[in-house]
Amino acid sequence: MGFWVWALALLACDDKRTPVPERPPPPPASPSVMAQRLNLDASSLDLPVDPSTPAGDLKNEVERFTTLEACAREHAQLDPLVGDAIRSIGYDTLLRDACRNLEALKDKNIERCKPIESSPLRARCELIFATVTGAPDLCPLESALSPARGRQAACVAVASRDPRLCVGTASYPDRISCEALLAHSALPCKGLPAADRQRCERDVDRLRTSIDAPKPATPFKTPTFALDLQGVTDSAPPQDPHVDFPRDVAHGVVVVQEGGKLHVDVGMAMRDGGTLFAPSPSQRTRMSFVASVAPSLGAGSLDKLELEVPGRAVMVVPGARCDCRVRFVALAPVRGSEAQLEVEGTVGVPPNAFKMVARISTFVRDVVKKEDPFEKKK
Repeated sequence: MGFWVWALALLACDDKRTPVPERPPPPPASPSVMAQRLNLDASSLDLPVDPSTPAGDLKNEVERFTTLEACAREHAQLDPLVGDAIRSIGYDTLLRDACRNLEALKDKNIERCKPIESSPLRARCELIFATVTGAPDLCPLESALSPARGRQAACVAVASRDPRLCVGTASYPDRISCEALLAHSALPCKGLPAADRQRCERDVDRLRTSIDAPKPATPFKTPTFALDLQGVTDSAPPQDPHVDFPRDVAHGVVVVQEGGKLHVDVGMAMRDGGTLFAPSPSQRTRMSFVASVAPSLGAGSLDKLELEVPGRAVMVVPGARCDCRVRFVALAPVRGSEAQLEVEGTVGVPPNAFKMVARISTFVRDVVKKEDPFEKKK
């Protein structure tokens, strides 16, 4: 008994243990698999959803479109109960606005989507226009307030006819739906929950004849983000001298073109300024940064850095001391191209100063041109 207590105590005090690399999460189990594990009826795990509406053929509808008035009259023959529901919502131009999607595609003009009153319906019109016409630059932004987050990833992938970019989506159902659309097959939709499965299968059937076959391309390399830390001067060594962040770059990065430079965000920024908060020793090390470089590549500049070391101070640059260098190995404003960069130097002051080396290898998910507000006014 005494031997085992001594052995466990020795293992608990071993600061030189090798940290286990963080692995990307597996896809969520389907309701049928979860039901089998829990010995339940699979239908009990799916929320009830309305039956799917007819998919139709978007390409055929666009070819038959003549005017908004004619389109609205054609689709006004609704079930009385559905008509009551639309009336209760108070959206008196719903059918006309729905028809604007066909008008935009018929006229090959995305401006036809702008008069749509409902913002979700307008965004859907823009998304369908971008995907069908193969114009990724016209895909809606993830957030109008934050262009650095890029455009909606599934829209960019389908509009680019590049199934590799489907990995840039934030959710598993979106990724599967993206891949199914480009494969012209509803088979990948089968493992999704009922509501997601219906949407996926309907979109595949509706857009099958409107979306061209994807372009052949070399698969992406496995994205990596590795950080090595070492205490300097009077600073104690970090708890984890080597950390991997595969999730932070698994969806690629967004390149923002602004002021003659290329900007790229890596990781999830959490703070706007410095803080006295010290992360718990039980937390994992976290790093994020924003870097920029001229199109000729080479040495770049570090615009912002956040480094959280468990049990130590949080370092935020600008603010904290940072003798850091950024080297861009590969980066181009081209979707699907390789992105490689390195950040190294010393950050912080003793007793919380660290020599760091971060190496990132991933792909460019999207490219956004940030307009100069002064140029826009001219």
